[in-house]
Amino acid sequence: STLRPESAWTVDAGARASRRLGGARVSVELVGFGTWAQDLITFVPTGAYGRARATNIGRARMAGVELDGRAAAGPFEVRASYTGLATEDDASCTAATGGCARPPLPGRPTGDFVGDAMARVGPAVVRVGVDAVSGMVADVAGSIGVPARVLASTGLRVDVARGVRVALDVRNVFDVRTGTYAGPIGAVHEPIGDYYEYPLPGRSFLVSARFSEGR
Repeated sequence: STLRPESAWTVDAGARASRRLGGARVSVELVGFGTWAQDLITFVPTGAYGRARATNIGRARMAGVELDGRAAAGPFEVRASYTGLATEDDASCTAATGGCARPPLPGRPTGDFVGDAMARVGPAVVRVGVDAVSGMVADVAGSIGVPARVLASTGLRVDVARGVRVALDVRNVFDVRTGTYAGPIGAVHEPIGDYYEYPLPGRSFLVSARFSEGR
């Protein structure tokens, strides 16, 4: 079938503040947003093999907040960001006992947190980080919950010469590969995936080198 064009009204507002507290530099940014969409296009699993298919959802609402904070003192720096999201599929609204059911939209987590802590030692910077996602469903009925996942990462970058930087990153440090779903006849273990349920890799090592000249 042919997808209909998506349209939406969107509103957002935010504020940003930064100041020095003793020997630390601190900055915070807060943004709130809302979207009222018509014929929203989203990916939903279809068939027995869970393939995703782009589908129109007649009416949908989304509202959320984004919070970003940074603090630095001496050789240490911390960064954290959080997105909280509430969604409703108004097209699936049906009269039922106790009111009208409006399931959440698939593939959109209610909470997404990313944090990094860094320390500089001479020409080297060491980093540890965490990425946590929770509150996501996989179907338009909102009945298939995707398990929350927490992935850790770490890295090291070194300025070995003027304009030359070498870096090593380790993603998914603890090699998390599966999540546990509440199945109809018991627990079900499935590979963890991204927002579209494509499987994510286990522990990964990435080595890179960057060369720059002048500005």
